[in-house]
Amino acid sequence: MEQRAMRSAHSILVVLTLCGGALAETHSELSLNGASWRTQPVLDGGRIKPFDTLALETCRTISNRTELNDPDTDQQLNAHTLYLAMLLEWQGWDRQPQMSTGHPGHSVTSYFRLHQPDKWDRSPLLRVDFLALRRQLGLEPHEKHISPVRLSTAKIRLSGIGEERPFLRWAESLVARQAESLTVFETRSLELADKYRSYQDHRVGNRLRLVPLPKGGDDQWLSLAELWRTNYDDATDPDGHL
Repeated sequence: MEQRAMRSAHSILVVLTLCGGALAETHSELSLNGASWRTQPVLDGGRIKPFDTLALETCRTISNRTELNDPDTDQQLNAHTLYLAMLLEWQGWDRQPQMSTGHPGHSVTSYFRLHQPDKWDRSPLLRVDFLALRRQLGLEPHEKHISPVRLSTAKIRLSGIGEERPFLRWAESLVARQAESLTVFETRSLELADKYRSYQDHRVGNRLRLVPLPKGGDDQWLSLAELWRTNYDDATDPDGHL
C-alpha cells in the first residue's frame, strides 16, 4: 500500500514537473517546437487530442484569442504556454489535497476558497460579445472582455423585476430552463457563465484528463485534479494499475 501511495504521488509530481519544465523553457525563449509534451494525448469533449489542441481550443472558447501577454512581464504567451501558466499558478496545488474517490464538485464560489485572486483572475479574459450584456455588466461598449474576478461579483438589474441580482447565480438558474425558449440575452448570459466555469475548471485541473482508466471506456480518463485528490489504496485501486 505504501509503495502504491508513493507511486501515485510520484505520478502527480512527474506531470507537474514536466509541465513546469516546459514552461521554464518557454520563459527562457527556448524552442519548444519538438517538445514531446505538446503532443501528450488528453481527453476532451469525447475526443482524444494533443494537449496543444486542447490549449488552443480552450483559449479560443474562453477569450476568442490564441495568445495573450503576461500581465506582469508583458511577454507574449501562446495558447499552450498560457494554459500551463494558469494551471501551475493556481494556488490550490500548494494545499494538502482533499482525498476523494469521486469527481470533485464545482460551484461558482468553491474556486476562491483555495485560491486568492491572481493576475489571471484579474485579467480581462472572458469574451462578452453581446452589447446589451456588456452594458448590464458595467462594461464600456468597446470593452469586449471581462475579468473572472470582476464577473464573480457582478450584478445585473433584470427588466420587470427592478432589483439587482448576482449575475452568476442568476445565470446558473437558467440551466434548468435550457429546454425552454430562452431569450437572446439569457442565452448569451448562460454562454458567459459557461466560459467562467470552464476557465476555473481548466485552472484547477478538472478538464485536463491525462490518464485512461485501465478498465474504463474510451471516454473515461482521470483528470489531473482527480489524480491529485484521490488516495489510491486497496479500495480505490485494488489491481494496482494507478
